[in-house]
Amino acid sequence: MISVALNKKTGEVLWKCPLPEADAAAFASVIIVETAGVKQYVQLLEKGLVGVDAKTGKFLWRYTKAVSKYGANIPTPVGSDNYIYAGSAGTGGGVVKLTATDGKIQAEEVYFESKLPTAIGGALKVGNFLYGTTGQALLCIDFATGTVKWEDRAIGAASLCFADGHLYLHGENGAVALVEASPETYREEGRFTPVNLPSRSNGMEKLCSRHDYFAQASATDSSQSRALLQSGKSLPALTEADESEVAKALRCVRARRK
Repeated sequence: MISVALNKKTGEVLWKCPLPEADAAAFASVIIVETAGVKQYVQLLEKGLVGVDAKTGKFLWRYTKAVSKYGANIPTPVGSDNYIYAGSAGTGGGVVKLTATDGKIQAEEVYFESKLPTAIGGALKVGNFLYGTTGQALLCIDFATGTVKWEDRAIGAASLCFADGHLYLHGENGAVALVEASPETYREEGRFTPVNLPSRSNGMEKLCSRHDYFAQASATDSSQSRALLQSGKSLPALTEADESEVAKALRCVRARRK
């Protein structure tokens, strides 16, 4: 397989990078990392975590331990300075440190453990700590050392985002939870399960039901969303103006697919 860079305005091919192991793309997104002044694109591919020079397309390095035993590398890596966290289901997660020596960049393993976050919802770094889920629990770990600060069943495997000092979790079981982003201990401030979960219609996710939490949350400021999560009540119905914005977004998605 070959990685390529395109001019976003014209589609012109800027460079091509033949991958030594002929990796397929897998499912993880690309992140940007800079080491010793070299900007690089880092991605978890089918056969490992790799780095490519963003300017020239030169292949720089590979780390192979964070590869799922199920053949599907899904979580997007988390970068912080010269350190990158990557994890995959059934194998584990860990951090590599990128160093530049004699004009070459190498990835050196800092730690790797089988019980660290690997769920497909990904992980995120807040301050010096990483938050993410396994198939069973939410964990907070020291990003630099891999030391687990706390672990809690919470709502099981979940995707998560961060805002206003809190983690917003959406579990694979459909539940939504609000958790304080603190390394001290697990503090849950509220949870609920949306009445109407997204459904499929004509090959697309149905996102703009009046009872759909995520469409409503996008039209509600974060402080109000947090208060409603803490109360366990449903979010307010979308206004006509809100629905109009959702409709515009869906039309944009359809246009891009043509």
